[in-house]
Amino acid sequence: TFHYYLQYHLHRQLSAAAAYAREQGIILKGDIPIGVSKSSVETWQNPKWFHLDRSAGAPPDFFSEEGQNWGFPTYNWEAMAADGYHWWRRRLLHLHEFFDAVRLDHVIGFFRIWTIPDQTPASLEVRFYPALPLTRAELEAAGINDIDRLCEPQGSDDDTILIPDSPGNRVQFHPRIRIEKTRAFLSLDEKSRVTLHRLHEDYFFAKQEALWKASGLKKLSVLASATDMLICGEDLGMVPHCVPGVLKALNIFSLRIQRMPVALGELFSDPADYPYLSVASPGTHDMSTIRGWWEEEDRAVIQIYFEKVLGGRGVAPQTCEPWICKEILRRHLQSGSMWTIIPVQDLLGMSADLRHPDPRAERINVPATPHHNWNLRLHRTLEDLLTQDAFIAEVRSMIHTFRSHRID
Repeated sequence: TFHYYLQYHLHRQLSAAAAYAREQGIILKGDIPIGVSKSSVETWQNPKWFHLDRSAGAPPDFFSEEGQNWGFPTYNWEAMAADGYHWWRRRLLHLHEFFDAVRLDHVIGFFRIWTIPDQTPASLEVRFYPALPLTRAELEAAGINDIDRLCEPQGSDDDTILIPDSPGNRVQFHPRIRIEKTRAFLSLDEKSRVTLHRLHEDYFFAKQEALWKASGLKKLSVLASATDMLICGEDLGMVPHCVPGVLKALNIFSLRIQRMPVALGELFSDPADYPYLSVASPGTHDMSTIRGWWEEEDRAVIQIYFEKVLGGRGVAPQTCEPWICKEILRRHLQSGSMWTIIPVQDLLGMSADLRHPDPRAERINVPATPHHNWNLRLHRTLEDLLTQDAFIAEVRSMIHTFRSHRID
């Protein structure tokens, strides 16, 4: 009863806020997390739509060297497809009551998802789903003959190089991601290492592309046609080559973060080169703010950014001074993206008086740690910020000046 009561009043409050925003010409952007809790009402009502014995996560990437386990059940997409994706369509239609745009969290998960069996050590069976396995014939043709041994844990770290497609399967296999970092791989002879590394790269960056493209296109086409909300996909991390083309074909916006460039080998992207169907932002809730990044990042990287991106001379300042925040935000406002979204912490970073004394306290979430996240409370109240006339005027001027080329 309590939860019914709570949700009823939250619905009324959000409806009133959305109506007021639309009256003022303000667009509200909602969010759809990639997963739901295993103890949620969704899994309770329709367990057939979920794999409750598996958890979704992410492989090792920019956010976490060890990968992530989010604890959400993975979707039974086959069962959802048989039902016409009813749950997803209803979910979007409900959000449309309040929002005119929506962010699809981890949109890559609609192409393939990092799957972790709950009752098995992660190192033994964790892999992408769906994925085309390597066959024993393929491995043997490449010169890999000790296949069964490569499926067994090696040493105290339980390292495995090949993961059977199913328990006991000795015909189809998946290579462990980043095998080059395991002791088992390093203990092999050079010829085997070279061969397995080549198969690993082909498996993750070529072999699956057609399968993942078809998988993402099928699901996202349904979502894109279910509502006329503007859909934005969070496509950061280990992105398959097929993702940008599918998003563009469906008019789903991509996300652009300057310190996470799309092009391989680059340290930073140039906001001026961002595609129109994208959202530009200096960071996300899963990352440090501009100030936090400036002070936490390797000084050599910051020096390169200071010289090559900001055009600075001499040694980069040790702390992110207000003018640096402003210059970075100016470049994002002048990006090629249709939308620029700036975290409020980064806006306040332009003011020596309004910014938080400790940039580490501005971070919302650390994806690699499951506890003590998402509890940020802004150190300034909205009532206080509304009295900061000079700051408001500066922000308004920046928006009108630097976004005018997009408005025209």
